[in-house]
Amino acid sequence: MKQARLGRAARHPPSHVRFWSAAGLGVLADLLSKWYACKNLVVGESHEVIPGILDWTLGYNPGIAFGIELGWWVILFAVVVGIVLVMWLFFTSDKSAVCYHIGLGLILAGALGNLVDRLREPRQVRDFIDFSFWPTFNLADALLCVGVAMVGLWILRGRTERS
Repeated sequence: MKQARLGRAARHPPSHVRFWSAAGLGVLADLLSKWYACKNLVVGESHEVIPGILDWTLGYNPGIAFGIELGWWVILFAVVVGIVLVMWLFFTSDKSAVCYHIGLGLILAGALGNLVDRLREPRQVRDFIDFSFWPTFNLADALLCVGVAMVGLWILRGRTERS
């Protein structure tokens, strides 16, 4: 039991560097991209980036994934619970879980990036990445998806190695 605690990321500086670097750089990139989009785009107008594939289209999303509206307090509660869960998963993880730590950092970055939007008026998330075949999203949403994929792959890889 004592040996298992020694492998925890909570007491391992390189684990913190991985986790906090992914989170910090992700939040910074998200907030800068949203700032740039808001300064250079008009709500509802599309600017073609890759013809027929990608546009920049500024919009505001009051809901969560795919625009599902739940109410501001419900969303805020869910985000805070998610952030606490990510922090707990990191602090209780093994120090050797490099991909897992980076993935959790990206999830935290995405949650914090969108939380900043939710805390500012009009309490809506700024979206601007517009693929013609997918709802408009932002960098925080992409970071969340990549982070979840990394954590999922790490979990699946660990289970198949133990089998």
